[in-house]
Amino acid sequence: MTKQEVFDKVATHLLTQNKKAICPIDGRCKYRTSEGLKCAAGIMISDDEYSPEMESWAVNHLITKYNLEKIAPFKDLLYKLQGIHDVVGIEDWRNELRKTALRYHLSASVLD
Repeated sequence: MTKQEVFDKVATHLLTQNKKAICPIDGRCKYRTSEGLKCAAGIMISDDEYSPEMESWAVNHLITKYNLEKIAPFKDLLYKLQGIHDVVGIEDWRNELRKTALRYHLSASVLD
């Protein structure tokens, strides 16, 4: 994948899901929820690669701990996109995704 493809996949996922992937008990963000929601990094982890033990690790640690080399070249971008999911209000996601596209010199056409 290219950086543009990663951005497009994550942005499309977030705006389509239009909901944070959070634990209903403690409100913490999750890579995957029991309801099938996925966060910005979670969408980049295939079903075969995913393990519930991943939930306690930051995305940059997942790469080495769980051998997710396919996303290693994009760890900085994924970390930023994860921050949008985790910290930014859903109503502001599109604007923050546009800013991220500019910062990483990517097209934001998927947001239109």
